Amino acid sequence: MLNKRILVLVSLLLISFLLVGCDWSTPPVIINQAPVINSVPVKTATEGVEYTYDVDATDDDTLTYSLVTKPAGMTINPATGLIKWTPIVTQVGKNPVKVEVSDRVESVFQPFTVNVTARIPMTITVDLPTTFTVGESTWFTVYMTANSDVGKLVVASFSGDTEIIEDLEIEDGSNLIFEGDVFTLPYT
Repeated sequence: MLNKRILVLVSLLLISFLLVGCDWSTPPVIINQAPVINSVPVKTATEGVEYTYDVDATDDDTLTYSLVTKPAGMTINPATGLIKWTPIVTQVGKNPVKVEVSDRVESVFQPFTVNVTARIPMTITVDLPTTFTVGESTWFTVYMTANSDVGKLVVASFSGDTEIIEDLEIEDGSNLIFEGDVFTLPYT
């Protein structure tokens, strides 16, 4: 009987020893880490041309993206962080932006300024000869300087005799398109 009591006491001591310092009444504490923004903002834009910036952030939790400060018309996809905006002429200059990235517990912010520049207008210069000989072909050169909007169309028109347009020759492979007295040139 004494052996049984000793065995029970030793067993209780071992169990107590294993459970010492364990508090089963409170759950373990999980420490949340704030999100980290890894991307560098695009700080320049051109009036009339779409601006994009993909905010890239990392965290162990699901992230939500929002704009705390933004110019009119700027949007952000709350799930992906993609910012889109087409600035207008009244937004030429400095435009403050503040992005918030949140994991629903902690947030981080990325403030920056987007400097919007005005579009450079297209200029056309025509180098006309000073004399013409009636009945002979006369060549002239049209110089175009367009803004840097890739993929846009340059449209120019001539006033006066449309025979000038009809008699112009275009090199093979040119993208120049004539319709009446208007020609269109796609440029990149």
